[in-house]
Amino acid sequence: MTFQEKEKNTTTTFQKFDHQIGGHDRLLSVNDGSVVIKPCNDIEKEFYENSVLHPDFAEWIPKYYGSLQLQGVQSSVTTDIASNEQKTIENFIQSVKEEISSQHANVTGAVCIENLLSSFKKPCIMDLKLGTQLWGEDADDSKRQKMIQKANKTTSGSIGIRIVGFQVYQRSTDSYINFTKEDSYKATPDTVQSILSKFFTAEISNDHRRLIIERFLSDLESYLKVLENQEVRLISSSLFFVYEGDSDALTEAIKKEQDEIKVDDINNVTDLKMIDFAHSFFRKGIGKDEGVLFGLRNTINYFKGLSIEEKHH
Repeated sequence: MTFQEKEKNTTTTFQKFDHQIGGHDRLLSVNDGSVVIKPCNDIEKEFYENSVLHPDFAEWIPKYYGSLQLQGVQSSVTTDIASNEQKTIENFIQSVKEEISSQHANVTGAVCIENLLSSFKKPCIMDLKLGTQLWGEDADDSKRQKMIQKANKTTSGSIGIRIVGFQVYQRSTDSYINFTKEDSYKATPDTVQSILSKFFTAEISNDHRRLIIERFLSDLESYLKVLENQEVRLISSSLFFVYEGDSDALTEAIKKEQDEIKVDDINNVTDLKMIDFAHSFFRKGIGKDEGVLFGLRNTINYFKGLSIEEKHH
């Protein structure tokens, strides 16, 4: 079903998007939760629009359904909705305005993109920032120096990756444990693998844990092959990892895969996508993004280490 068909067949409702880690985004999920609205600048909007010209790469980012102008949201969507929903949208707009003033971001609109979590019951998620360069082309000298210092003080500068944050579901307490942005600044190249292993501490079987790690490793290697042939700059963008943290839902999803049951509402086992493109762009002749490739190769090596560890359990 297309986004347009979803809109025709459902009443448009908005709610705050609960699963957010690491970043400054203020997201809303729409309708059945399959779409999220993400505030963005013109660069990110253009990146999503241009991604259709790079189909191999586009498979590794959330599906893009279109864009809207923030200043037009309130008047265009609040005419036929309940007062509580109107209040949600008003608060959303206000939070975006606050973000603009606090971050000095050139946020002019929003993109409507696929909700990567919609087919998971209890998603375990991780945001892993790739690359050694954190500053965009539009950064002045002061901003550039600040971001260079930030990279050098974290694992971004040394290994081209930084674990921005993650959350892991614990079924025994029906709650999530979190690794925060503040924790990420304490990480070193020597501790990254042990931190990554904590991302896989959901209360699932060892066999399922091994399967999930192997699947992520395979996806990372596939993504590397694609990225090695792209003329793109992915500045301060992230890999977004998702796996099912509910053991029953995970078992069911794996069984459906094995039975080759293909239905729209099937729960996923894992997903891996690239996100956050506020400073990213495609440009003919620019060549490969070596800083991001450096980080991606290091990520693959860490996951190979995790795979070896799991095989010995």
